[in-house]
Amino acid sequence: MKNIILIVLLCFSNYAFSQFAKIVDADGYVNLRAGAGIKSKIIGRINSGDFVFIYSNNFDKDKWVDVKYPNGDNIIRGYIHKSRLRLLSSYTKIPFTQKKNNFFYFFNKDLELGLAVGIEKFNIQKHISKFTIVKDGNMTVFEKYNGKTVYGIDIESPYSNYISIKAKFGSKIIQIPREDFENLFNANEGDLYMKVNYDVDTNSLYFTSSNSDGYLSYNLLYVIKKDGSFTRKIVPLN
Repeated sequence: MKNIILIVLLCFSNYAFSQFAKIVDADGYVNLRAGAGIKSKIIGRINSGDFVFIYSNNFDKDKWVDVKYPNGDNIIRGYIHKSRLRLLSSYTKIPFTQKKNNFFYFFNKDLELGLAVGIEKFNIQKHISKFTIVKDGNMTVFEKYNGKTVYGIDIESPYSNYISIKAKFGSKIIQIPREDFENLFNANEGDLYMKVNYDVDTNSLYFTSSNSDGYLSYNLLYVIKKDGSFTRKIVPLN
């Protein structure tokens, strides 16, 4: 088990740059290829406006970028030409403004846009009955929470969880239902891990967060639109 963990960490520690990006292509889609080159096999197509998680040693110089595409419960890995990608960090930044009690607030006063993220210490005794727990040899593994795959934990109890994700567009408040993020554990706190950006073209807030640690790490993206719709993307480390 330890050898497997070490191999995973070594593989991903080679990447100096990683974050979510949006597909932007005038053709309406982009080809996902098995290798870094126009002659490489096409293994999928991703619609313009969808999102991928990118890995790069030198993003400024790379022409082809190693990506993971979260499509439902499936993760497809391949390469996309950099000209078809726009980093979410390049959209208007909504700055972190304060922490109050268990909430982290991001707000842009001029745009009247913001996001409040609540994170608290997880009470395992209170919620233990909601877990599906399986035996793996001598280890006890947390597999599901309320029937959903868990993220950020395996054999150890969670130390934190989200309690609220709420977006503000002017006077309009959009609350993500708790059942949509209740299986996401070990949420990392602070603006080092959490980022919020605004896409004026689609009137969307992008909330990204890097959670847990080591081989259990996962990257989270919520796309929250002013019309009340939202999309969640999760990319585990391994």
